[in-house]
Order: sequence, then C-alpha cells, then structure tokens
Amino acid sequence: MLARQDETASRDQTRLHNRLRQELLAAFPAVLDAFPDLVALSALRFLEGWPSATEAGARSEAELGAFLRRQGHNRPDAAAARIHAALHADVLATPVHLAAARAGAIRLAARQLLLLREQRAAWEQRLRDLLAGDHAHPDGEILLSLPGLDARLAARVLGEIGDRRERFPTPTALQSSAGTAPVTKASGRTRVVVARVACNRFLRQALLRWAFCSLTTSAWARAYYDEHRRLGKAHFSALRCLANRWLRILHHLLATTQRYDEAIHQRHRTHPSADTAA
Repeated sequence: MLARQDETASRDQTRLHNRLRQELLAAFPAVLDAFPDLVALSALRFLEGWPSATEAGARSEAELGAFLRRQGHNRPDAAAARIHAALHADVLATPVHLAAARAGAIRLAARQLLLLREQRAAWEQRLRDLLAGDHAHPDGEILLSLPGLDARLAARVLGEIGDRRERFPTPTALQSSAGTAPVTKASGRTRVVVARVACNRFLRQALLRWAFCSLTTSAWARAYYDEHRRLGKAHFSALRCLANRWLRILHHLLATTQRYDEAIHQRHRTHPSADTAA
C-alpha cells in the first residue's frame, strides 16, 4: 500500500510540476531563468513566498542571498547575483493585473509540491526501514542487491509480487502475471506475438522502470537492451524484454534466497549450463 501511494504521489508531482511551469510561462517566465531546476527545494520555497514578478523583483540581492543561505545553498552569494539579474532582465513583462491573478495558483502549486516532497520523503524512509531495518522483510536484502532498484522501486516490486511463493511456482507464471511475457496468437498459417494485456499493471510499470534504471548500473543489462535495439525492437519493447529477463533472475534469487552478484550472472551467461535459472 505504501509503495502504491508513493507511486500515485509521484504522478501527482509530475502533473503539478507541469501545471506550475505553464502558470509561470504565462505570468512569471523570468523565474524559469532564475531557477532552471524548478523541482529544487529553493525554487519551490521562493515561489511559495514570492509568486509574482512584482513581489520577487522587490527583493534585493542581499535578501536573496539570505534566503538561499536558509535553504542550505552551497554558493548563496553567486546564486543570488544570478537570480537577481534574471529577475531584472529586460524582457516582455506580463500585465500586472494578470500576473497578480495567477499568483495564487503559483503559490498553491508550490505549496502542494512542497507537501508532496515531505510526504514522499517520509514514505521513502518507511519503505527503507521495511526493506533493510531491524525488522525488515526477509526478501528486502535480496531486492536491494539488484542493480537499478532503490528503496522505493524495490518496495513496489516486492509489494506487488508478495511473499506467497506458491502463487508463482515457475518464472513463467510470474512473468505472465507481470505482463512482461508476450502472448502468441495463432490461427491457421497466421502467427502473431503481441504484448500481454491481462496482467498486474502496477507490477509491469515497476519492472519497466527497473529495467530502465538498470541500464546504467549493469553492464550485461545494457548489452542485452542494445542487442534487442539492434534487432529492430522499439525502446519499450526492448525494455520489456529486459524486464522479463530480470524477473526470471529475481524468481531464481527468491527461490534460493541468494543475493544478486553481477560477476556470477556474467559467468552464467557465458556458460549457460552452469545455472539455467540465472
């Protein structure tokens, strides 16, 4: 439940960031130059306090520096000078009455995003405790040993799979439930392989995210993905193939209560007979 709530909050964050950016483009575009990273804590705090060009423009460079120091910025004076210059750049300004009308929506979006950051940080800590704390789930250590899985993503995968091993006696059963295994439709001389529709979509989405994150943390995963791309598969199709492979590995690790070891897996790929399950 915690993992699903965090995933829903993540989507809410994306939606609110998009809404905030649109409001700023319409009423306060200078702040996008002042704060290129709109998801940063300092940017959200700034917009919560000064959501219009009139309010922000009235701040001196010294006030901006003091604000950034309170936010823990590592170079507050240099950043304050850059932000002050961006806020006073000679650009086409939004009419004051329209900017004032949008200021409430900008402040609201900034406050909502700040609350989401705070709640998601609390959820992440709770998920980390459930996976690796003093009373952690016995499978937590296994999942956290896998490349591409942090506490949030590992919790999503583990929560959707569950700990009733009899539900998935074989890797194929788990792959089918997750929707990573394809479906073959045949009639007469026609044979078509398509993506599986009937599946646990929460798990499939988590696995695709895992596969994507593993591209930069696992050499064999990157090579596996690149090979499928060379064979003509689209990006998401190649990711689904990689997710299907990771799920087979995970099933083996859970069944044997082993942590993942990249070197061992590379050896098994070179000599498949050593362990066909890996």
